[in-house]
Amino acid sequence: MNRLPQEFEERYGVAKGMLLPVTVSPRQLEMLRTAEEESNKGWNVMLLVFAGAKILAHAEGDSQTALRLPEFRVSTELLDLEDFETNLKAQVLSDYGLEIDLSRYLMLAHCAFMGNAPIEGDESDTSSRTLHVFTARALNSDDLLSSEEISSVARLVKPAALADALQKEWADARSQLNTGGTTANMRDEYDSSWAFVRARLAALAFHSLFNWDLPDV
Repeated sequence: MNRLPQEFEERYGVAKGMLLPVTVSPRQLEMLRTAEEESNKGWNVMLLVFAGAKILAHAEGDSQTALRLPEFRVSTELLDLEDFETNLKAQVLSDYGLEIDLSRYLMLAHCAFMGNAPIEGDESDTSSRTLHVFTARALNSDDLLSSEEISSVARLVKPAALADALQKEWADARSQLNTGGTTANMRDEYDSSWAFVRARLAALAFHSLFNWDLPDV
């Protein structure tokens, strides 16, 4: 598990640890394994950035409904807490136009992807990814709340709207996860694996923050 240094929990609180098992097709597993080596070079961070009563969402293209939590990668070479924060804040500002302060280290999620069919010559048949989930607050949101669109990929939405969008994304991908893949496009199958992860982590985060009931994810 790709853990952050202890000083992160000393500043932002002890993260809730969890194991998230996901069953995927052999093709999905192949792509996840290809990405795993590159992923392990950095800390994968998912942010819940609050601006007043709204939350920052990454929008896919011009869609108003294909929303997800913003994700970032910070190099594991940045062991110093201050350098980590500076790099992450710079990414958020560059991608979404928001200046932020980190608030809470919410979750340390270890995602274990398991193949639903044996792979010849492969005894482990798994891939893994660790995600660090933080909450943050937007510092310059007063000038931006009048507009739903901050940048070409950013939206400020109510948390319930983001939760509904992620639930729909997961529902659309559910058949692929249950059947081992229904398309010939490996990238679509890879994305369906992450649709499950994003929806589940958001549901768990909202449950922790607002005591919302967990949906069928």
